[in-house]
Amino acid sequence: MTYYIFDNADGRDLGILRFTVFAIWLVIVFCTPLTNYALLPPEIFEPWGVFNIIFSDPTSLVTQVTLSHTFLLSLKIIIIIGCLLCMAGIRPFRWIAIPTVVLLLLAEGIVKGFNGYINHAELIPLYTAAIVSVSPSSDQFTILYNPIQNKLKTNYTFPIFVAALVFLLSYSFVGINRFMSVGLEIFQTDALRNYLFVNSFEYSKYGFDLGLLIAKNDWLLTLSNIGFFVLTVLECLSPLVLINRHFCYGWVTIMISFHILSLLTMNIFFWANIMLIILLFIIIPCLDGDKAFKTKFLFH
Repeated sequence: MTYYIFDNADGRDLGILRFTVFAIWLVIVFCTPLTNYALLPPEIFEPWGVFNIIFSDPTSLVTQVTLSHTFLLSLKIIIIIGCLLCMAGIRPFRWIAIPTVVLLLLAEGIVKGFNGYINHAELIPLYTAAIVSVSPSSDQFTILYNPIQNKLKTNYTFPIFVAALVFLLSYSFVGINRFMSVGLEIFQTDALRNYLFVNSFEYSKYGFDLGLLIAKNDWLLTLSNIGFFVLTVLECLSPLVLINRHFCYGWVTIMISFHILSLLTMNIFFWANIMLIILLFIIIPCLDGDKAFKTKFLFH
């Protein structure tokens, strides 16, 4: 029998995914000092993608208004309200969720335009929110409405599958790009040692320095390079999680461990990704009665 991780997923699972992803964004936006960017000179704003067209001129009225304190404060408040409404599953859901996702994209574009980089720490939750926003994710797991039960099962399983696939492809592309851009050299040189040193000495709100211990010990560094290689291979093969149960067990265990070790050694913490890994590949299969998952991860 072909293994399919979301065979028994339903509207409740999609509703839980909706609640979780917008809760993640609520925390991110609430903790982001968005109005502080109004204090920075617009000349250093370097927007990415489509925003590079919209905000190409730092002296334009559009750019000046967008980067003003009033606009950024209003943007933050509206996004927070939108996330709360989406978490609750307020209907008409798409009319609330889609504009909220668009505003999230704008807020992220502003933040990344000043920070100078884009990474998959925020992209994956943004992709997930976009997928959820156009799905019937408010049919169940809401606080104000009775559950809607009369839709085809695929209306719920397909959005969850797409969200998981996009999530896994994001990891896969990172691993493939690492192999394509630097090959095996990154695992055979002092590249990892340099990463550990740089990230340990840079300012961080976490302040862990375990990376210094590894960087100074040749044996630990060799083991870390081997682990880094194995991790990259697993990243490339990430989509196999959807079709191979045992690969899923190993992938989930190693990726969660990797994110925790990244925090302890390099002060890089993709907490939102960990939450989505746990939800998509542990909680939802367990809720749907996958006994193998319950035995493996919950020990009963």
